Amino acid sequence: MLCNGLLQYLFADFGEEYTVRDPIGGMPSVHLVESITQDCPAAVTLVEEQRPDLQPGDSVVFTGVPNIPTLNDGTPRPITITGSNAFTIQDDTRQCEAASPVTHSGYVQKIPAPREMRFSCLKEAVENPVLAGSDAAQIARMQLLHLAFRALDSFQAQQGRLPAHGSTVDDELLLSIATTINGSATQLARVEELDADVLRALARGAAAELAPMATVAGALAAQEVLKAVSHTFLPLRQWLYVDALECVPAVGSVSAESDSPGEEEIPEAAEAAAAGRYEAQVAVLGRGIQERLGSLHFFLVGAGAVGCETLKLWALMGVGAGVSGAVTVADADVVERSNLNRQILFRPTDVGRLKVQVASEIAQEVNEDMTVHPRKVHVDQQHCSELGAQFFESLSGIFSAVDSTTARMFLDECCVQHRLPMVDPGTIGTLGSVQVVVDHQSETWSASRDPSDEKSVPVCTLNHFPYLPDHTLEWARDLFDRVFSQRPTIVNSYLGEKDFADMLKKKPSGEKGTLMEMLHDALVKHKTLTHEGCIVWARIQFEEHFVNNIKQLLHNFSPAMLTTAGNPFWSGTKRVPSPLHFDADNTLHMDFVLAAANLQAAVFGLKGCITTSQIKRVVPSVHLEPFMPREGVDIPVSDAAKQRSMPAGTSGTQPASDESMDTFGFQDLPSPGDLAGYRLTPLVFDPDDCVKYHIQFVQAAANCRCSNYSIPPAPRLQCRQKAGGLLPALCTTSAMVAGLACLEMYKLVSKAPLDRFKNSFVNLALPRLVAATPLAIPQQRVETSHGTTLTWSLWDVIAMDGTDDMTLKQFLDTFKKEQGLEISMLSLGRSLLYAQFFPRPKMEARMGLSLIDLVQTIGKTPVPNFQRTLNLSICCEDANGDDVEVPNVQVRIR
Repeated sequence: MLCNGLLQYLFADFGEEYTVRDPIGGMPSVHLVESITQDCPAAVTLVEEQRPDLQPGDSVVFTGVPNIPTLNDGTPRPITITGSNAFTIQDDTRQCEAASPVTHSGYVQKIPAPREMRFSCLKEAVENPVLAGSDAAQIARMQLLHLAFRALDSFQAQQGRLPAHGSTVDDELLLSIATTINGSATQLARVEELDADVLRALARGAAAELAPMATVAGALAAQEVLKAVSHTFLPLRQWLYVDALECVPAVGSVSAESDSPGEEEIPEAAEAAAAGRYEAQVAVLGRGIQERLGSLHFFLVGAGAVGCETLKLWALMGVGAGVSGAVTVADADVVERSNLNRQILFRPTDVGRLKVQVASEIAQEVNEDMTVHPRKVHVDQQHCSELGAQFFESLSGIFSAVDSTTARMFLDECCVQHRLPMVDPGTIGTLGSVQVVVDHQSETWSASRDPSDEKSVPVCTLNHFPYLPDHTLEWARDLFDRVFSQRPTIVNSYLGEKDFADMLKKKPSGEKGTLMEMLHDALVKHKTLTHEGCIVWARIQFEEHFVNNIKQLLHNFSPAMLTTAGNPFWSGTKRVPSPLHFDADNTLHMDFVLAAANLQAAVFGLKGCITTSQIKRVVPSVHLEPFMPREGVDIPVSDAAKQRSMPAGTSGTQPASDESMDTFGFQDLPSPGDLAGYRLTPLVFDPDDCVKYHIQFVQAAANCRCSNYSIPPAPRLQCRQKAGGLLPALCTTSAMVAGLACLEMYKLVSKAPLDRFKNSFVNLALPRLVAATPLAIPQQRVETSHGTTLTWSLWDVIAMDGTDDMTLKQFLDTFKKEQGLEISMLSLGRSLLYAQFFPRPKMEARMGLSLIDLVQTIGKTPVPNFQRTLNLSICCEDANGDDVEVPNVQVRIR
């Protein structure tokens, strides 16, 4: 690995014989078998609802196949793919009873095929390089860089040093060495045409190490080390070159005259920073770029993995370290133990502290000149008022280090409204991306975001017909929220809110009944004030969820039931469940009762911990009501059927009448006055803390349900990921995208043209790095009555000078005179301030109002004294009287 200025390479040699055991990594996928034929080879079909990513050479392991027990021996079986969800195995099943597609038909787990790889030694690879390029153009560029670095090695060997900054003699010597090497190079290493500018750029930055480039190089190298020791993912074959020369300001660009480190400027810039921490950055990019970085006021949203890497890099780059510069970091989360392996600024002693506070302190330790303002705030539509419009107007740009689409869309709206650039890195596992939004030049983030490929699971599948471990985990996570968060919250509302009954009347009937059941459970049936009461409650919960509910389902849909078309009801993804029989010696059963009892105790504020020995002493004496099937219980077989069962025109949202409230049992509840001061403790799910029994409850509940439906149990890691909403995260990917994103900041401060920016896409598992130029923002054209054309984009506003007493009529007349367009509608948010179709009295009443009064009285929006402008949405008619789209108008009022 070598990193010189804005050029770097990585070389990997894993030996002559190397085996990749798991080329794709991640959690093994589990798929439901629909049928297995009686044949040799046997044909296997998976259910259509799943689309397994089967690859030639893969193997599978069968579990739970009822009629062919020999398949359940845990042996990986090679497959031959015959369709998107079908394959054959070499087993002879002709003597076996056919695997029935009607009842349980088993599961397969995909086992990726190991891959044998051979690597050349360094000496051979130098002469005959294997380059990790994705297309012909990228490979050609890498060939040139391969030659350039060979020439640099030869230069250093001959001269005993690296090329001097700005030395024309050294530049020419490096070019001469490259020409000589190229003349004797093999076909794989030969370059058709030397690019002298690339060689000069390498010479210029030979002794310089830039923090973003070093971070990218380190991330790539670290991931290859992980591959070497884990035999997971595909190693680099064998040379990877990264080129960021577009960061150097172009000669004659709009940046300051000292921005471009031309041959005349380099010695002066290098000398000026010889003793400074930014010497390398100034030498490569120029003194002007360094000054601009110091004067930036960037807003970093998110202090997680990518946010920490970014703040570290900004401290090293000098972002916000100038006299007028600053960095504002926003995050509302605290440091958790699970953060420590990838969020590099946090230590075990920081657990429980605010992320922004810790990250800001560390950044200022790295660079004492850096001004960092930590803000504990959720940056979204609801909390944006805490920041204020003046804050956004003071910014140079926004750096999005968030992990949700909603947050990114809001930041994108802020950027458009205040005409700010945005850099948006993101990661998931080994995948990473960087999207740069250049104000007035590129498309916005929302214009090019990818559609979500995450599909929601039908509610009826989760509640009644699960067939995958993920289904049971989602059900168990919802059960935790309902029982240990929603139930105590609704109890506290009943006890503390005087208008609770009125609020309940407005709820849909189904939700109303659920809330009343929660109240009765917590305040009447199971008002548990002892550990023994918690154990009794937990044992009853086991009986309800894993015994009685299953019996009711089988009562409604018997195992032999047929559909109206005469087909078996229990087929495809519908698996016949079986009730559990509680066994105190069954670890899974006891895990559920233990976790549920301790969580119940936490909700009711009981001290101490319930133990397994206590449970075994209490459960034999728990009285359980015998199951009696309920008639008339409607269990929808699909979400569509559930929707059709609602009364026409109501959607289940009509409020109940006062008379019907009596049926919900308010009279049976203790009055709030009798329980003055009594409150329950709602729990917030924490997937990281094993002491609180949160993850234990979800895993036990999910796997008990897996036992009901003969689904393979979910391991602890899968449980934490699914229930906690945890995305796969690697510190290497976070560092990679942070480094690439900070390279784009060099271009932002130099006011580079759009074709110099890069949207980057990286997959460290391959590894692969691809870049593309951001798309330009589409331009709209409108013909005005002045005979001119108004050309605008989403980034533009129409600026008007006004006064604090400018009336609506004056505003409309002035706009028409200046722009040659007539306003047909004027609005602020959802408030329509003016429209041509208004009745005459209404029109006349508003025409005399000032814009400020109009906004405050009609728009219900305060206009504080410090606010200087009003941003209004308008619709216009062009010279032909046709409706046309135009940008918003920004009126200066003070």
